[in-house]
Amino acid sequence: MKYLHCLLSASLTLVLVGCGNSSDDRPTAPPTLPEPPPTGHQPDLTAYSNIATLDLKALAGLSGAQLIDGMTDQLNATLNKSKAGSQQFTLSPRWGSSDQTWDTDNLRVIEIDGQFALETRLDAQAVGKPSSSNQVANGFSFLITLPNGLVQEATLSYQVNLSKQIGYGDTTKSPDYIFFPGFTSGDPAVLNKPSDPGTGFTYKYSTDRYGYLNTRFTDPTDKTFYNQQLKFHDKGIKMTANKWNLIQQKLTTNTFNGSVASSNGALDTLYNTSSVSTAAGTPSDRVLIDTTHQYNLQALVEVYRHYKHGSDAETALGEQVIRLKDLTLAWNNESVVLPVAPEEDQPDLTDYPNVTQLNLESLHGLNGPDLFQGIEDQLNASLPPSTPSDKHFTVTPQWGTGSGNWDINNLEVVENNGQYILQTTIAAESVGQPSNKNPITNGFSFLIELPNGLVKEATLAYQFKLSTPIGYGDPAKTPDYLFMPGFTSGNPLVENSASPLGSGFTYKYTTDRYSKFNTRFMDVTDNAFFNQELQKEGTGIRITANNWNLVQQKLITNDFIGSVATNDGSLQSLYNKAHLQPKVGDVINRTQIDNQHAYQLSALIEVYRHFKHSVDAEADLKEQIIQFKNITLAWKNDEVTLPEPSIPVTPNACSNAGFTDSRLLDLSALSDLTGQALLDGIGDQLGGLAPGTIAFDFGIDSIAVVADGEDFALEVTYGAGLTGHGVAENGMGFQIPFPVKTNQIVRGACFAYDLHIAKDIATSANNDYIFIPGIRLNNGSELLSDHRYSTNKYKRFAAKFTNPPHKDLGWLDYSGNGYVNANKWYQLKQTLNFNDAGRGFIDFTFDGNTYFKPISGKFDGIAFEKVEHQLVKESDVNNVGFSANFDTYRHESGGKNTQIFKYKNIAIGWNSK
Repeated sequence: MKYLHCLLSASLTLVLVGCGNSSDDRPTAPPTLPEPPPTGHQPDLTAYSNIATLDLKALAGLSGAQLIDGMTDQLNATLNKSKAGSQQFTLSPRWGSSDQTWDTDNLRVIEIDGQFALETRLDAQAVGKPSSSNQVANGFSFLITLPNGLVQEATLSYQVNLSKQIGYGDTTKSPDYIFFPGFTSGDPAVLNKPSDPGTGFTYKYSTDRYGYLNTRFTDPTDKTFYNQQLKFHDKGIKMTANKWNLIQQKLTTNTFNGSVASSNGALDTLYNTSSVSTAAGTPSDRVLIDTTHQYNLQALVEVYRHYKHGSDAETALGEQVIRLKDLTLAWNNESVVLPVAPEEDQPDLTDYPNVTQLNLESLHGLNGPDLFQGIEDQLNASLPPSTPSDKHFTVTPQWGTGSGNWDINNLEVVENNGQYILQTTIAAESVGQPSNKNPITNGFSFLIELPNGLVKEATLAYQFKLSTPIGYGDPAKTPDYLFMPGFTSGNPLVENSASPLGSGFTYKYTTDRYSKFNTRFMDVTDNAFFNQELQKEGTGIRITANNWNLVQQKLITNDFIGSVATNDGSLQSLYNKAHLQPKVGDVINRTQIDNQHAYQLSALIEVYRHFKHSVDAEADLKEQIIQFKNITLAWKNDEVTLPEPSIPVTPNACSNAGFTDSRLLDLSALSDLTGQALLDGIGDQLGGLAPGTIAFDFGIDSIAVVADGEDFALEVTYGAGLTGHGVAENGMGFQIPFPVKTNQIVRGACFAYDLHIAKDIATSANNDYIFIPGIRLNNGSELLSDHRYSTNKYKRFAAKFTNPPHKDLGWLDYSGNGYVNANKWYQLKQTLNFNDAGRGFIDFTFDGNTYFKPISGKFDGIAFEKVEHQLVKESDVNNVGFSANFDTYRHESGGKNTQIFKYKNIAIGWNSK
């Protein structure tokens, strides 16, 4: 049996040999991509009638903004002269051009081996888009808009050279995920899902840590090509370092059958002149542009390391120098015929005899101060020639003009498919008003004062479009709180309160992270409309992106009967012609203008991201490009009859609290003073005191006026380890009597300021018991009571009154009250009021709320501000006076660190009988 088995095996072997094993029968080896020649391959441009290639030799030595301008001029020089005008190339840099403080100049033209190339650097360990919060040298990004953004067929090609081989687990390699250029329209974020309706498409490439080249495509069809490895005959493509590798895209955009998008779009990718595909094939039969997208073809020339794999250490990311050359764009003349856009909504301007609308086409090409002057000139040209000069429009820019080293030029008129629009950018992660301490790209702000600022009825209308959908929990959306334009007079800061006396009103809008549209209104009446959701027929509206939305305000202001303001003002809001109502009801029966306000109606054209919700990360805030058009102002001829002017009162925390007399310390006027001269200035402003009337009890060297952003603050230093009243360098001491008139009998007092503490007052190594300024009550030279408040080791405020009106005020501190943290501004206000019998109430508020919470063990459980005290003896009630007691010092041991308190918005106030 064993013998038979061997025989069968041998026979089988002979049979197999006999089946043939000649060289002609061996499987054919799959073709491989040929190595590129030393200078690289040339693209296939045979099918294109228009060709533009950058001649980098002519741009040698240029970098940053000069290079961008040079490339723009060179590309436009390739065009037929008959195409001059709107059909030109436009280059829009996004970073790598040193146009912002964080933006490293990271793109230049270099010569290498007799060839000229664009060169950029990706620093070791650098990952992510450069921004104000990620200030790294990590490539560059700019968009090239084609002269005709509606072309159906186009190609983009370039040669790329890496300095370092991509790979992992080898110190000679770097595990890089690097984006490379491709076509886009709308530049939507590339995510693992179809692009949102109206947002367009992006077809770019990315390397990975394994060295392969992959698609990073998004369009409205599906997510098939989001992240597919590019292959040549089923073998993945690896980009070889230190060689010129040619990448070429051939794009065919879909067309439309009437208003229906046809599925006939396609993209072919060539690598070193060979067509390559993915396991899913090549993108064909695609919809790239849907019926709501404003097609405008661009080359997204963007190179940066965008991701680090979790298994790679940061130190594994080596420096990478990337060079591009022979950047070429070519296209044919056939254009996509877009569906006829529905007729746009128009504002309701009936019954307004005076109407003006900005003609943005005549402002095309202007920016910065020239643009704002152009807007003003155009508006005034719309007025009758006989209009006197004091009845003209006035345009006052606030930022976005490029007027300061922090002030990014961030408003321009651009052309898009024959339309001229105002465009501004809100950079990723940017929040807050731009300033010298916050030099960010975050929208713009300017005021348009109406020719007759006393008009009683006016309307403002505009259309706006967002580039990025608003929302949260979705990487394609951004949780934006954006201010939108509205009417104002006085442009007061909108807070959750009635507007301060004399300050006017503001009616503007804000989006929120839920994509709702909300009021941000403030006027004299109350705070009912500070932040109310706007609804259409009882349902909140949602802001959409990538389409035009019409906003209109119709304003009617209150008037006056003699010197008394009426309450017949109103505001109506419309969105895409639909009437909107705040959730709490209509904005009617309002007083916008009080008898101390100098009414001057203006349109506040202001757009910026003003807030980030605490649940959202900075990285969630995406770039947002906002466009405006059809900005319209109209008004009637009726005027508000203002009362005779009274003595102006500078609004302050005490006047806002209803105190009839008040003073606000203007620290900007004292910014150059020190020592006794500074004290004289304080005494003059708050107390009307002549120089030398008051002197320091101590601390002449512990006080200074310092800049705090665009404001000023009074800075007081408390030396390390110093304790006690009168100790040099431990705070300061002086008192300012309230400037009560001789015949005034007072019945209440107020002392308010904002407080900032530099270091934690309560740590294991440091406990600061520091008195803060308070109100002192006196009868002539007799001290009646000293209302003192202090920090303590429990990180809270405590009350420690001298001659307290209640035993609990001798030392009042208990848990449940708010903690006092360092490096934060708090609004503090102390008030007291009493009647003819000397009985009344006190309050100590912390950011608008009573600080001491009700507790059963204090004041018999009665709320702090509702406890009635005998504040002044009845025998003293008509002789009591008040002082602002600036005795502030560390009064208990334990403060081992030097401490600095800053005070600003310092105000005093009083009520008289």
